[in-house]
Amino acid sequence: MLLLVPVKEPNKANIDQIVNSLSDSIAKGDLEVTRVNSLVGKDGVPYLTQAHLDSLKKVSESVNRNIDTRMVEYDSGYTAGMVYVKYPSGVRGEIQIVGEKVLDIANAEHIPYDAFLGKPYAGAFPKENLGKASEILDPIRTAATSLDEVQKAKYLGYLNSQYTRARQIEQGASPAAVNLPEGISGKLSVDNLIKANGALNQLKATNRILPDDIYADTRGVYGYLPKPGSRYSDELYDFTSPEFVSRQREIRLDYLSGSDELENVISSMRGNGRSAEEIGTRVVMQRNSQKIWARELMTSAEVSRLEAGNIKRYGDPVGPTPAQLFKKYGDWNVVIKKSMEKDPSINILLGIEK
Repeated sequence: MLLLVPVKEPNKANIDQIVNSLSDSIAKGDLEVTRVNSLVGKDGVPYLTQAHLDSLKKVSESVNRNIDTRMVEYDSGYTAGMVYVKYPSGVRGEIQIVGEKVLDIANAEHIPYDAFLGKPYAGAFPKENLGKASEILDPIRTAATSLDEVQKAKYLGYLNSQYTRARQIEQGASPAAVNLPEGISGKLSVDNLIKANGALNQLKATNRILPDDIYADTRGVYGYLPKPGSRYSDELYDFTSPEFVSRQREIRLDYLSGSDELENVISSMRGNGRSAEEIGTRVVMQRNSQKIWARELMTSAEVSRLEAGNIKRYGDPVGPTPAQLFKKYGDWNVVIKKSMEKDPSINILLGIEK
């Protein structure tokens, strides 16, 4: 799983704070860092310096963990800190540390990059928007694929300079503008790519219907926040915090993985001729077991809040009994269906459902 950590003010003090937080998590055993790559273009300014890498390596070795750390020069100039982690549950993930100016370029650069690789784009858009997406993408993709090897090398140098400039701006400098090399279409300029990417994002959101209890907000780690007064609008749930979202995302992904396994159990039981009551009972009990396991990864305050809600609704801190749900729905097949439903709001808030 990937957690992108956009750093609004990626100065040295804030990057140091992120590295210190990672070091504390490693020392406490909350996180194992297996590898760190600090990506940076030629003559660029990295987010994670060699001193940061050495610090993470040292703390990992203090708890008898090996860690591979590298400074990696990237052709296009893309700059980011790539931290590969393993959580206590065994789930592996990747944390990308990047500033907002660099991220703007990176989000747009994928358009010509995908064209260079010959990757299609149809799958990202519903059929009704594919024509409009083509109008935006095709001129850029055509310009990219028409570059010869010499032009492509110059263009990558241009992108490298744009990333370097973005990092300088993030650090408070006012560098000179970077000009597109002669002979390369203006459709491939960074300004045009960012503009096109914004239009594509609006297009993707055009037909999306969000759940009633969340709304789009760039303050959210994944671009969404709960509406005031809704279930997830609570001081315990800070969806603007990368650390909170990372931890909750891990818990949620493990829970959803358990749901997938339970789907297989349901299919097997049906194939063996088991009754809806038997399957429903198994599903409810296993769901409750999954909740107990998930809560072991939560803070005591989060667990207390969940338990209080369940006691109020079901008279039990864990959740409902099979009999309670059958009484509520009157049909074991409905019990199975309702028990297996997934909450789209929390999945969107945690960047699991796009």
